[in-house]
Amino acid sequence: MIIACDFDGTLCKKKKFPQIGAPNDDLIYSLKLRRANNGDKVILWTCRSGEALKDAVAWCGGFGLYFDAVNEDLPEVKNSIFGTVKSTKVFAHIYIDDSNWELKFAEADSYPDAYEGVNAPKWTAENNFELLDEKTKGKWKGI
Repeated sequence: MIIACDFDGTLCKKKKFPQIGAPNDDLIYSLKLRRANNGDKVILWTCRSGEALKDAVAWCGGFGLYFDAVNEDLPEVKNSIFGTVKSTKVFAHIYIDDSNWELKFAEADSYPDAYEGVNAPKWTAENNFELLDEKTKGKWKGI
């Protein structure tokens, strides 16, 4: 699984650009666990660039969180059929961002119910992506 994760307001709790806020320990722990136990790939997906981006990558490394790519597709994606399509959006199975809006995908016959609420459950190390991995009655659980 490929996971693209935002930095400001996500890996660090507060948006303090160009400074860096406090770590989101639960998320950092979960991503490290997914990489170690499941072999998931993690992409840092952020608007930061230049020195601010280098600072963010180094800050994450200080917590033992390392990335398979930063603001670009993984090499195996670049070398696949997806790599033939020019896009500014990285390919991932999961996108984690503090600005996300919870969408619960519904069966085709209940399309009007596809947008059920916008409140996301609290992210904790204990639920460790369970919210993302389970399918329930044709609906994906949102984060």
